[in-house]
Amino acid sequence: MLSPESIVAVHDKGTVQLELSFHQKWIASAGSDGGLLLRLVENQEKAVICKPHNYRRNGCTALVFSRDSQHIVTVGDQSTINCWNWEFTNHGSVKAQAAGDYLERVLHSLGSQHDQENTALEAMPPVSEEPTEEQSTWLEAVEEKVHKAEDEKYADCKSELRREIGQLRGRLLEMIDSNEGAPDLERLDREEFILDMEQHDRLQAEEDQQIQQVKEEIQLSSLAKMFLRQQIKSECWDSMAVKGKIIKAFRGSLEVSNYPMMSRSENEVRELARVKTLRTVEQADREARNEAVDILRKAAQAKDEVEEEEEEGGDEGAAKEEGEEGDAGALYGSHGPKFGGGCEFLYSQFELHSPVARKHQITLLKDCMHRIAETFNKEFEEVARLKQAEIARIREKNVRISKIIQQLQLTEQLVQPTLQSEEQPEGMLTVQDEEVRVEKYLSPEERQKEEEAMRLEEERKLAEMGDNPRERALDMMMGGRLEANVEEDLFKDLPRPDFMQKDPAERTEEEIRAALEFEKKEAEFLEEREKLRKALEGELRKLQSTIAQAMDNFDERLRKLFDLKINTEMALHQVVNYSIV
Repeated sequence: MLSPESIVAVHDKGTVQLELSFHQKWIASAGSDGGLLLRLVENQEKAVICKPHNYRRNGCTALVFSRDSQHIVTVGDQSTINCWNWEFTNHGSVKAQAAGDYLERVLHSLGSQHDQENTALEAMPPVSEEPTEEQSTWLEAVEEKVHKAEDEKYADCKSELRREIGQLRGRLLEMIDSNEGAPDLERLDREEFILDMEQHDRLQAEEDQQIQQVKEEIQLSSLAKMFLRQQIKSECWDSMAVKGKIIKAFRGSLEVSNYPMMSRSENEVRELARVKTLRTVEQADREARNEAVDILRKAAQAKDEVEEEEEEGGDEGAAKEEGEEGDAGALYGSHGPKFGGGCEFLYSQFELHSPVARKHQITLLKDCMHRIAETFNKEFEEVARLKQAEIARIREKNVRISKIIQQLQLTEQLVQPTLQSEEQPEGMLTVQDEEVRVEKYLSPEERQKEEEAMRLEEERKLAEMGDNPRERALDMMMGGRLEANVEEDLFKDLPRPDFMQKDPAERTEEEIRAALEFEKKEAEFLEEREKLRKALEGELRKLQSTIAQAMDNFDERLRKLFDLKINTEMALHQVVNYSIV
């Protein structure tokens, strides 16, 4: 049993690499703490310590001495290499030189011995890893003879079996090919051609197991994503009382955003109610004390009206000025009250002496900022609804414009404004069908339900058409229309009688009279068509100008909202400054 001669502290962390010098006098150790320690083999209490590598990057992973032991090379985890060399004194350099000479002599003797060993190894015969017949055991030789005898005995039978299996395989493939071209009633399932059912069942079970494993992995991944989505939605979306939104102008790059506002917590609502209640009590107490002072003052005036009449009048004017200054000094010079930020509970700026009053004032100022933002958001929502209404009216006009363009065969483009994603942020949480670029997967049950729903809908429509004589009459007599469309009829050419194709000299008198009547009717028809064309062009220009005017009016309203946003920002910053001061 081995026992240590001495135990010394080496490194603080992890794995330690040890290396002994070639002259076997020094021992070096390096560890994951990044330190390099050098000790004498005879005396290990003293050590030379250095830090070549960072312990956060797993420290030192390898070290080695040079042959002369004058250099030490260390390797770090991040592919960093450090080389260390000794700096000797005069006495130490003499000893190092002597040790180096001794090492050279040892290496020279070892080199000559190594050459002799190589010469002897080259003269030896090669040794094969595969056992020969002479090297094999008696049992292995008997087994090999038995196998050779069986192969020779059953060689014809094995070849015949291989040939028959090949023929059966060819016949089976021909049957599969002919089955593919057979009628539906005569066609067999692919499973009917499976011969090894056990192998098929085993492969099918393995495939089902792999499919189930993939499904479970996908379900777990989807579940993790759904959980993360729900967390983000509840923290960043559901917690918002007012979602961030932008209104963009129809023309130009002007856009106005609202103030996103988070829902007030119960603690904030409770604190605001408490502060308002305290302020109500404080104001009532102050009014009562002012009334008591007025009563005492009036009594003093009644006692000595002659001497103190002027002084008491001056005091009343001063008290009145102080009261007005106390009411108006809370937001003096601020535009907050103009934009819905006024509050009768605010302290006067000359009453904020105690920390409690300042804390209450900050709570009330936060409520002022909240109400200023709410006031602007109400105006913002009104403009947003106005834009949606304008877009709906423009779409209605575009239906008529597209019909006129089709009738006049023009190439003008329709103005079709739409709401962008920034203007309807709730749409970001909904995936539209056109956004999905891959085909939707339907399970067999879902596909069957969809086909059944389509079949029932088709049967319902057919039943309605069969039971509704009104619809049948419209389809048969008037093409599904209750009124005649004069515009479409005018843009259709009049059917020309067959005799109009004849030469005028070959026409009869009746055909000549009918031709004159048709030409007169055709001239009137073309005149009516031209009038209708001009009327439609005028209607088209009027509709386009109406749309342009509506868009310009909305952009002007949006510019006013932008000016209101600037003033609201100014009022908010003023209230913020009051809360900081």
